Amino acid sequence: MKPPSITYGAYLALDDLLACQRPLSLRHDEMLFVVIHQTKELWLKQIVHEVALAQRLIRAGDVEPALKCLARVSRIQAVMTLSWDVLATMTPADYQSFRGRLGSSSGFQSWQFRQLEFMLGLKDPAFLSHHEAGGAGRAALEAALAAPSLYEDAIARLAAAGFAVPAGAAGGAAVEEAWLQVYRDPDRFLGPLRTGGKAGGRGRRPADLAPQARPDGGADHRAQARHGRHRGRRLPADHAGAAVLPGAVVRADAPLVFAARQYAERRFHVD
Repeated sequence: MKPPSITYGAYLALDDLLACQRPLSLRHDEMLFVVIHQTKELWLKQIVHEVALAQRLIRAGDVEPALKCLARVSRIQAVMTLSWDVLATMTPADYQSFRGRLGSSSGFQSWQFRQLEFMLGLKDPAFLSHHEAGGAGRAALEAALAAPSLYEDAIARLAAAGFAVPAGAAGGAAVEEAWLQVYRDPDRFLGPLRTGGKAGGRGRRPADLAPQARPDGGADHRAQARHGRHRGRRLPADHAGAAVLPGAVVRADAPLVFAARQYAERRFHVD
């Protein structure tokens, strides 16, 4: 069956999208201010989309693809941070020339920003009061507030993998000890966390992690890099895999054990 004809503009709803920029003043720089913030809201929408899938995957015990979602979130955050360089071309005087027209509006009123915070585990019900009851933003925040966070899902995955973590625990000595075990011996424990199996003895390295031959005669270590075999070693960009920025230090499944590493490095000074 022949697919329906559709244009680029129709697929992206460009007429609607490009009509959404409605500055309140005639100042030239206000258009940049609007575009930057609308772009950030679109990226936040994608981040929420990725984190929601990562949570569903982790709850189902399918951790490996969840890491891909979180790696994508990391890349999006990098792009969002770099966008401030564009806004920096606006001087304080440029901004003040139209700021008075914006009244009491503030980026802190972004409900998607608060939704992401709630999904990651930073939950403060007080922020609900800044959003109108019955609105889409308020409903999304209430749902995120009531649902388990990504961090809580990661703790539940620890328990499912056989770590001695009390049901419903979000912190405490048992959780800290479990993360420390993962941090100190990731090659041993990340496999059970990925597959939902029980933590214990070392499993054999999967066959698909063996270096693959490349046309130039070298070895492609991307699979090993994803598995953490090159922790702490800098690899060329083409070896590091899609989830690692060029020149970055390759870490073992960093999104899943990020909390453990932060706990260990800050509180326990574990190397």
